[in-house]
Amino acid sequence: MTKNEKRDILIEVVIVIISLFLLVVTHKSISKTLFDILSIILIILIIFIPSGCRTGMQLNKIKKVLNTNNKNIIYEIYDQTGITEVKLQQFINSKGWGTGISWKTRYKIEEIIDDNI
Repeated sequence: MTKNEKRDILIEVVIVIISLFLLVVTHKSISKTLFDILSIILIILIIFIPSGCRTGMQLNKIKKVLNTNNKNIIYEIYDQTGITEVKLQQFINSKGWGTGISWKTRYKIEEIIDDNI
């Protein structure tokens, strides 16, 4: 497990702990219906917010470095990930989702960038 994956898991665990604490603290002072609604919202937040935050931070960091056109990093990305120049350029120019690059490849690119900075 890489340090980035460990960081992501830690962020998710902290969000879950804080959310559960808030739910436990407020459960006696609110009605059952409101508690059920808040529980559903909490579950949705636990599932979607960490991955959305992680993706946004990851994409911004990668794109910032790749836009500097550091040839050493770019060639290392080509060598280690097997990604094509066209795919990498599409990824750099994309506005978020639908980049055509898997999570594993994004993590690998992020590791390469971290190692070279």
